[in-house]
Amino acid sequence: MESKRIETFDDWKDLFGVWQKDIQYDTKLFSKVLDGYEFTEKFAEPKQAEIEFGEFGGARKWKDIGEITRPEVKDLLLKLIAIQGDTEFASVELQRKLLGSAPTEKDLRAIVRINAEEMRHGWQMSYLLVRYFGDEGKAEALKLLERRADNKERLLGAFNEAIEDWIDFFTFTAFTSGCSTAVRRSSTTTPSARATC
Repeated sequence: MESKRIETFDDWKDLFGVWQKDIQYDTKLFSKVLDGYEFTEKFAEPKQAEIEFGEFGGARKWKDIGEITRPEVKDLLLKLIAIQGDTEFASVELQRKLLGSAPTEKDLRAIVRINAEEMRHGWQMSYLLVRYFGDEGKAEALKLLERRADNKERLLGAFNEAIEDWIDFFTFTAFTSGCSTAVRRSSTTTPSARATC
C-alpha cells in the first residue's frame, strides 16, 4: 500500500478502499450476499454517566481524550484500540481465502458477514484513533491498513498464522473466541454449556 498521511477520517476511508483492493477482497459480495452492507461507525449512548469502578469510579465518563488526567491511561487506551483494530483487519486477511471454498451458500453468507463485521470493527477502532488521538492516532490508524498478516506483520502472533481451509478457520475461532476462554477458565461450567460454545 502506498504510504500516505492521514489528516481526516475521510482520508482513512479512502485508504480502507485501497486496502480492500490490495488484499483482493471482492467487495461486490457485500451487495450480493448482504444486501448492500454499509460501513459506518456505530456508538451507543452510555448506560451510565459515571465511571463505575476503579481509581476514577464515580467521576463523569470521559467524552474526549483531553479529559484523561493521567498520560499512561491515554497511552494504554491508544495501544489497546490499535491492537483491537489490528486483529480485526488481520482476521479478514486470513479468512478471505475461504470465500472461494465455502461448502454451502449458507457458509458463504456466514463468512462474508463475519468479514464485513470484522472490517467494520476495524473501521470503528480506526475512527477512534483518528478522531481522538491526534497525529499519533492517525499514524496508528494508517498502520492498521499497512501491516499484513500474510507477511506476519500483525501485532499478535495468532493473527499471523495462515488459514488455508475451513478446518483451520474452525480451529482458529475455537482458540481465539471468548467462549472457549471462558470454558477453559471455569471449573464449574456444565457439559451442556461447553457444548453451546
